[in-house]
Amino acid sequence: MEYASTELRSERTFVLFKPDALARRLVPELLERLTRGGATMVACKMTMATKELLRGHFPQTNAWASAVGEKTLSTCSEHGIDLEEVFGTTNLIAIGNWVRMWGVEYLMSGPVMPVILEGADAIQRTRTMLGHTMPNLAPAGTIRGDLGNDTGPLATIERRAVWNLVHASEDAEDAMREIANWFSEDEIITTTN
Repeated sequence: MEYASTELRSERTFVLFKPDALARRLVPELLERLTRGGATMVACKMTMATKELLRGHFPQTNAWASAVGEKTLSTCSEHGIDLEEVFGTTNLIAIGNWVRMWGVEYLMSGPVMPVILEGADAIQRTRTMLGHTMPNLAPAGTIRGDLGNDTGPLATIERRAVWNLVHASEDAEDAMREIANWFSEDEIITTTN
């Protein structure tokens, strides 16, 4: 019997444990869950995020702001939240910029722990293990579904970022940009798989 060849590629992904994960002392459990599937941690440090680091972390484009604004509009519409009341505007780029500002404030509110994981399909596997960005929408069995305790509507009403424990790169391009933003080459261990 012949089997289809599905070659898994080894790649690196960026993970950022956010202030709520550190405050709740969840990092050991989160790391164990993320590496259980075979990923290897090749860089890790604890730090306080600066505005400069976060300017490099969050894309500074209107396209990004508009996409975030669109997601916020969708969440608010589903829950009967008046965008004009919360943001003072319905302009999607302006709303996305507000959400970016809330993200910066959130990540500067306490220590963070940037990590690089390396392994077969590390980017997609990590994102799958995390679950939906909104913890209340993440399925049981995912990190955010099991351990998250926040919602998008509540965060919007309170004019703050969603406390969702951890960020992971969306794709290979984001991973490369985020790794270069948070780590120097000499902070990354080269593995031989």
